[in-house]
Amino acid sequence: MIYYALLHETEEDEIGFWIEFPDLNGIATQGDTLEETLAMAEECLNVWLDEPDPEVKFNKPTNFEGQAGYYPINVKPNIALALKLRWVREEAKLTQSDVAKRLNISYQAYQKLESPSKNNATLKTIEKLQNALGVKLISI
Repeated sequence: MIYYALLHETEEDEIGFWIEFPDLNGIATQGDTLEETLAMAEECLNVWLDEPDPEVKFNKPTNFEGQAGYYPINVKPNIALALKLRWVREEAKLTQSDVAKRLNISYQAYQKLESPSKNNATLKTIEKLQNALGVKLISI
């Protein structure tokens, strides 16, 4: 999963860059060099997405590929899986309990799958999730 960050140069009398994520309100960071700014953007993005408030609805990433000033920033796989799983479940109008029942696991075990910091899904679990939800969650 990739979110695009929009790069800005700082004011004329300042050194460096700052970056923001158009799809994610309030996430921004800065650095002295382009490389440092992009590294900070990846860290900032993944920290922000790592433990989301269940009430906060994150926008799905918009593809800004090829547009001037936009840089792709990678989301860690465990975070991407948790977010995608949540989006798929919500689009299907299912509760976490509904999916847990389909998988024949506890509600708490399913909750962990949607929590980036607790998600430790195996490929076998991902396959079961894909079958239960009728979607492809990852491509290998």
